[in-house]
Amino acid sequence: MEETKSLAIYQEKPDDALPQTMVSEICCRICLDAGTENLISPCLCSGTGKYTHESCLKTWVLVKFPRLDGAQCEVCKSFYVMSVKSTCRCSVKHGIDEEFTYCCSIPILISILIAIGVILYIICAYHLDFKNKKAFSIAILALCIISAIGCLLLLIGSIYKSFIKFDVKHWNIESHAEQTNNSNII
Repeated sequence: MEETKSLAIYQEKPDDALPQTMVSEICCRICLDAGTENLISPCLCSGTGKYTHESCLKTWVLVKFPRLDGAQCEVCKSFYVMSVKSTCRCSVKHGIDEEFTYCCSIPILISILIAIGVILYIICAYHLDFKNKKAFSIAILALCIISAIGCLLLLIGSIYKSFIKFDVKHWNIESHAEQTNNSNII
């Protein structure tokens, strides 16, 4: 009954700040505590589900989105705007421990590239006849070159995924109010 009164007071005076009884009810939707940390509203949710502590939301995001990509609110489905500062480093241990499949594909791709190179050399040296079979020779040559380029791109991707590691140094989630203020400035 008292909650209805405070809502009625707020509705009568919309320009005033929230009554003290309403302010004390606003809490983090994750830990359900108002706490001393500032509450942010990182998405398009409204009502009491609008607010959360940044630290609580960070913990939740790390559980649901370990790589921090595509993090979004489960209720309103809006994506969180995050600023992430990371460093890039080469780590052989990371590749062996976490990206073992990519590490195993590297020698296989190198073998395939060598085989394509040998086949390309043999075809060029002994079987290509640009005078009598021009279309056939160009098609065979193009097929070998496209296969070599595709295999080379896969090899570069495997090396990158195996040995390049990004370490997040600092990240934070912007409040939805800050997002709209920043977009109005631009």
